[in-house]
This record gives sequence, structure tokens and C-alpha cells, in this order.
Amino acid sequence: MKAVKAHLTQNNLQIAYRLTEKLMDFLQDNLYKCANKIYFTVTNFKS
Repeated sequence: MKAVKAHLTQNNLQIAYRLTEKLMDFLQDNLYKCANKIYFTVTNFKS
């Protein structure tokens, strides 16, 4: 029974890790796009 529980926990950790990885990729992508927009807005505003 303990072995089964340990296996399930390991599976859950792997799934959580994959989801976190996907979320991080998504956030980084969006942050990059946002930073670009802000940068362009500021540069256009100055000139």
C-alpha cells in the first residue's frame, strides 16, 4: 500500500512540475511581449 501511495505522489509531483514548467514558459512569453509593447510605447512617446 505504501509503495502505491509513493508512486502516486511521484506521479502527482511530475504532473505538477510539468504544469509549472508550462506556466513559466507562458508567463515569460507574455512578459516579454508586454515589455516590448511598453518599450515601443515609451520610445514612440519620446520622439
